[in-house]
Amino acid sequence: MSDDTKQGGFWTTAPGILTGIAGVLGGVLAIIKVFHPDGTGSPNPTASDAPNQNAIASFVVNAKDEQGLNYYSNQENEPIKIRYKAKKNDFWVVVPNNYPGNNLPKGDISLDGDRNFPANNSYMPCPGVPIGALVVVKKNRQCVASGAEGTFSLDPSERASFLVNDVKTKYNDNDGSATVQLYKTN
Repeated sequence: MSDDTKQGGFWTTAPGILTGIAGVLGGVLAIIKVFHPDGTGSPNPTASDAPNQNAIASFVVNAKDEQGLNYYSNQENEPIKIRYKAKKNDFWVVVPNNYPGNNLPKGDISLDGDRNFPANNSYMPCPGVPIGALVVVKKNRQCVASGAEGTFSLDPSERASFLVNDVKTKYNDNDGSATVQLYKTN
């Protein structure tokens, strides 16, 4: 055989091509699941949760995400009451340390927000809720819960968005994330 007619190796054979396609599809599906965990998520209850409550979703809320991470109720006929709980010791930065100005809550802020700095700014998702708080917002930008844990209800096929309470034009300088688990309650 001459050099011009040599085989292309494993990756040019049918099994090689199929292996490559499977690898690419697996990677794409993994990326989609990480960046769009809407829906059921992956159950991950902790030992400290009551035995009658099973996690229905677990996801990460990025502090830079101005739109928030969406969770959709998959209940078809009745409203669902949800308890959410963020991972203990999760913090995020809403006002960087190098930001000019005094009396601002700079650096790490708990998911309950800075209670000394209520956000009475109409340019925030939840006016009246402390800056830096994890907030849950439903349709028509209605704030239904805030803090590291809480409860809220969703109607069938309704959406709730999880995000940090910050000035709408300032999300780009935020840092950190919060791991949140959802539990169906009675």
